[in-house]
Amino acid sequence: MGKKKFFTVLGLCFVFTMFTLFTADTLSAIQCHIIKINSGGAGQQSLSIDPVNSAVSVGDCVVWFNGSKDLIKVSFGESEKCAFPVGFLKGKGCFDTDWMPAGTTGSLQMTEKGTSEFTITTKDNPTDLVKGVIMVK
Repeated sequence: MGKKKFFTVLGLCFVFTMFTLFTADTLSAIQCHIIKINSGGAGQQSLSIDPVNSAVSVGDCVVWFNGSKDLIKVSFGESEKCAFPVGFLKGKGCFDTDWMPAGTTGSLQMTEKGTSEFTITTKDNPTDLVKGVIMVK
């Protein structure tokens, strides 16, 4: 094998090794946890959350799905424990969604360990809060 071919193969091996090392965390699978917001039944609050408490790992995503008939807003956290918002706006806490119509989602990737509370409100009755908890381990 000639020197040129040898160094070309060696260079490709080096590039492949570096790519593998630097992207190992990025390529690892994350889990997405779905939290469904439902319309409450007769004699219940206007909304319910399933599940109310969620345990996730650092790097996992949490997806809020509006399965209710109401326009809802998800307000998450008092701190910066999340990143990569989809459908969220920077709000007074960590992130707030805009008003989400039925069938839409918002998601966050959890970046730090800890426990944070989120609230769900409806546009028709913004004082009717439903609370849930995300525990990041």
